[in-house]
Amino acid sequence: MSAEENKIVVRRFFDEACNDGNYGVIGDVFADEFNSNGKICASDTVRVCVKRIHESFQKPKVRVDKQVAEEDWVSTMRTWKGVQVKEYNHHPATNKMMK
Repeated sequence: MSAEENKIVVRRFFDEACNDGNYGVIGDVFADEFNSNGKICASDTVRVCVKRIHESFQKPKVRVDKQVAEEDWVSTMRTWKGVQVKEYNHHPATNKMMK
């Protein structure tokens, strides 16, 4: 795929999985195992993380602000919003909008 096509795939992950809660798309856009910042990760781990976000934040939304791509590498600057209603990553619920 081209760099532009890879950016579309990454944007699809944020739109469909993170914003809409469509966890099935994770298997479509991630290999079973992949390299993330030098670490081998599993698509199942991504699924667990996205589910935890949806459990911990009321109506979480991510906005893609900027993307840079080269060959099969994509970096994305993004902004998350949502009300934290449950503990997340050892941070207690604030019941406030995260910005």
